[in-house]
Amino acid sequence: MQFCGTRKQNCWHGYPQCNFVERVNKTVGTAIRSYLQENQKVWDHNISQIQSAINTAQHEVTGFAPAFLNFGRVIPTNGQFYGHMGEDIKLLPGKREDYFEELKKMPEIYKVIQSKLDAAYRKKR
Repeated sequence: MQFCGTRKQNCWHGYPQCNFVERVNKTVGTAIRSYLQENQKVWDHNISQIQSAINTAQHEVTGFAPAFLNFGRVIPTNGQFYGHMGEDIKLLPGKREDYFEELKKMPEIYKVIQSKLDAAYRKKR
């Protein structure tokens, strides 16, 4: 572990701050309770909407949505994103060159996010 520059950190059961999976489970549980206030027994019927809400929500520390960080673009949440279109118009994707230019900015964005996460981690210590 010293070769890779990592150090061992113990994680106690039920302590979600140091266990990523527990933190995600807490977020999903909160989203289910918020989204399905009246009948939480049918959560599995709405899991795709809940997943979309979590993936497109702006993270309070990084300032970016997880979907943006994974795909390098903003994911539309509804059809209104494209505006009103007639029935005979086909929706074509944007220019690949433009998307490629945007993707070139991602390494710098990842550096900014890493510094924000480090600062948030140090603040919580």
